[in-house]
Amino acid sequence: MDEIAALIEPQIPALRRYAVALLRDREAADDLVQDTLERALSAWSGRRRDGDLRAWLFTIERNLFL
Repeated sequence: MDEIAALIEPQIPALRRYAVALLRDREAADDLVQDTLERALSAWSGRRRDGDLRAWLFTIERNLFL
């Protein structure tokens, strides 16, 4: 789990900025980021290892927003 956290933690500020831009509400944005991280962790074993982690996380966030 420490390895996963080390990969994901640097992405959190950008995920939050994107969520704020989408929602225009900081509290709702924080909820969206939390939901994004929960979804990412639950799908971690199915992600493409050679794929772009940042793009994958942003796709999850956008899909949850929609």
